[in-house]
Amino acid sequence: MGFQKLSEKIVKVLERVTSKEYCDKYSQILADQIKKRAQLGYGVDVEGGQQKKFRPLKPSTIASREYAQRIGELSPNTTPRTANVTRTGQLINSITPNGSPGHIGVTLTESRDDGKLNVDIVGYLEEKGFSFLKEAGYEKEILERAIRNDIEELLKTID
Repeated sequence: MGFQKLSEKIVKVLERVTSKEYCDKYSQILADQIKKRAQLGYGVDVEGGQQKKFRPLKPSTIASREYAQRIGELSPNTTPRTANVTRTGQLINSITPNGSPGHIGVTLTESRDDGKLNVDIVGYLEEKGFSFLKEAGYEKEILERAIRNDIEELLKTID
């Protein structure tokens, strides 16, 4: 294969992996990773930084979550004493992929059944030290691996 043909092939591969279809796929991977990490009680302070355990809940928050559990308002994906951002599950469930050509990202849907806005809740949580919407370093590595695998596969199949 000549250099010109290889160069054209590489351009085609890069166009594919930066297309909306592929960026949507990578954004879904990122959204799933953020949801899983937050439910396990880990946040990230800076983009690409280390994940860190959320600080322990205050006794008043634990009492509030115990009450919420008794009346059926606590998500089944958490416990009253677990420091994660999953009280009702609505915030975690609102994390959605937001891919566009050349862009990998996540966003929050606005809809909730309690009349609150997810962006306001995220702001409140971040003020309290529960920052979780940023990409952790290992999540970046997961995305890089997925992109690398797609590039290698496309290089084999594109003429």
